[in-house]
Amino acid sequence: MATELIYTLLPGQGSWDFDGVNDYLDGCAIYNSCYGVSGACGTGELGGFQNNVGTKHLSFGTFGSTFYVVNRSAQWLMNTTSMEYMIIDVIVGDDYNGGERPNNNGESLYLKCSSGGSNAPTLVAYSGRDGGYTFPDVQGGGNWFTVTVQIPAANRGLFLWEFYAYSVAQPEFAGSGGVYANNVNAGDRYAISRIRIYGEVPTHIQYFRANDDYPNHSIIPGDPITFTWSTQLGNFQGATSGEIYLVNGGTETQIYSIPSGSLLSGSYTLNPGPTAETTYRLKVNGNSGILDRDVTIKMLVPDNDPDPVTFSSITEAELGQVYSSNTVTISGLEVAVPVSVTNGAQMSINGSGFTTTAGTIDNGQSLQLRMQSSALFATLKTASVTIGSYTTTFKITTKSEPAQIPNAFTFNDVIDAPLQSYVQSNEVTITGITTDAIVTAPSAVLFGFESRVNDGTGWGPWNADPKTIANGQKLQLRVLTSDILGDTKTTTITVGAGSPSSWSVTNQTVSDGVPDYFEFTDAVDQPPSTPINSNTLTITGINVPTLVSSSNSLATISVDGGPYNTFPVTITNNQTISVRLTSNPDPAGQVETTITIGNSVNASLSDTWRVTTTTSGDIIPDPFYFIDKDDQVPNTYVESNTIIIQGITSPSPFNVTNGQASVNGGAWAFTGNVSNGDTVKLRMISPAVVSTDKTVSITIG
Repeated sequence: MATELIYTLLPGQGSWDFDGVNDYLDGCAIYNSCYGVSGACGTGELGGFQNNVGTKHLSFGTFGSTFYVVNRSAQWLMNTTSMEYMIIDVIVGDDYNGGERPNNNGESLYLKCSSGGSNAPTLVAYSGRDGGYTFPDVQGGGNWFTVTVQIPAANRGLFLWEFYAYSVAQPEFAGSGGVYANNVNAGDRYAISRIRIYGEVPTHIQYFRANDDYPNHSIIPGDPITFTWSTQLGNFQGATSGEIYLVNGGTETQIYSIPSGSLLSGSYTLNPGPTAETTYRLKVNGNSGILDRDVTIKMLVPDNDPDPVTFSSITEAELGQVYSSNTVTISGLEVAVPVSVTNGAQMSINGSGFTTTAGTIDNGQSLQLRMQSSALFATLKTASVTIGSYTTTFKITTKSEPAQIPNAFTFNDVIDAPLQSYVQSNEVTITGITTDAIVTAPSAVLFGFESRVNDGTGWGPWNADPKTIANGQKLQLRVLTSDILGDTKTTTITVGAGSPSSWSVTNQTVSDGVPDYFEFTDAVDQPPSTPINSNTLTITGINVPTLVSSSNSLATISVDGGPYNTFPVTITNNQTISVRLTSNPDPAGQVETTITIGNSVNASLSDTWRVTTTTSGDIIPDPFYFIDKDDQVPNTYVESNTIIIQGITSPSPFNVTNGQASVNGGAWAFTGNVSNGDTVKLRMISPAVVSTDKTVSITIG
């Protein structure tokens, strides 16, 4: 195919506006024809170049700058697919044509392909010395001239191209005064007014759109789509045939074959459109082969979110009364949506009957609600109304309960209260209210105040919580007093809407270290040599820390359930004490201690506690003895007097040495057992030799 002019680039127009992602101008600018800062158009050094074609030119060198750009460059993206050469219109400043002359070696203007297969530079215009010109001559004689630049095969495609011109010496205007001082970068100027691109027309798609969108377009499922396309490249058609396909994964399904008369540009409407996300592909054939471009159709979710609506709240409503809301009109919907209401409310859609059953509502329809108010005073009842994805509320608040003001009542202040003791107020009966009323929590809860209510069946628990009380029921307060003499605690409490009632408790002002009467219960029948604990006593009647002492140094004491320690100790009112003694090891043996509570001898109280060891298992009798006998017949049985065994509680073994024993007149024996109250008699054979002593003995236990 013959080479043709495919397209023309004019500065500031179309794809040569240097607005692309990788496009830039550095030390360059696009100026209108004759734009200058000093002198007439096309004259002097600052008069500005007069275009040969078009209305703008790309200037290498800029006005209004005090800074000189050493490497002036202009980069843009250009499609040179199937292109063979370009013809560039260029002018070189000669100090008399509106631009300053580039004089020095190495200051020529070059063009290169920055991102193609070959980035070798091509000379576009010489500087004065590079071209061997004598001042003021320049290439082109100070007029516009054309330069043909061949496009290597490696650079035929979509690539970045760059014009650049170096300044290897300080520009002429640097250090000059007057107008030149503010136009330093206007020295060494070149300009480009046009680039004409020649070659074969490549396969080309200028655009492929869906409803004028690319690369994506969103529709409501089923809405029609109009595809538009263009294969125009300059004045030429970039395709010889073309089709539109539906793409599903790797499969293409043709939906339209483009007529030859519509290959340059055309449109096709698909109705109905897709109902799911779908990709469509324009595929064209041309001089450089097949080219395609895709556009994806995405689905819009129909708007089910209505514009906000407001149901006015109702206040001061009567109890248990049905109230209707204001009527609202639904807007902002593209489809009918579900509508429902909660909490027993009813709704009317477009004037239909009221119902609690969920339904559907469409744009422009009306909605009204109704709901019964609460049966309680000052109570908010809320219905949630859901319209599609939007939720709002309808609220009804009942009127406040009539004030419940009880008849006056008084808590009698307490003085001379015991320290660290619970003190209760007098009981008051609440009258003059018609419904249940709230009893506030006692103030100064941190000081230990509590309340309780008697509802007629008995007293409730003591605590610091608010309570409910009815007419005729009783109310009482209590507080735990401190350990400080003369300390006063005060609280207030309010019933219903009545005035606060106060109650004060003042501690005793005089110290008292003498307790109320106390008594330990003696411990009897205790195991021997065993630690024995007394009964636990709560000590009352004192209002200061008071000394506790013991007469027995072996006794120990436990206070408030703590470990047993030695005396003396100090206790306070309402603390408990328990005493411990180790029992006597002997049967019926006894140990004791006297416990004294008080801070002085004359201001104290004492009690003696005794521990008696059990006699159970006592096998050691009370002392007994036998009467010796003299002048007995030799070698004959001699019997002792009879004794009664006393002082044992269990049978006790006996053993006779040098004779025998008879218990309760029974048979004679060497060993056996006796019990309390038994009689015992001994016998032995007297010595065979006269005037000789002989002894018989018995051991019991």
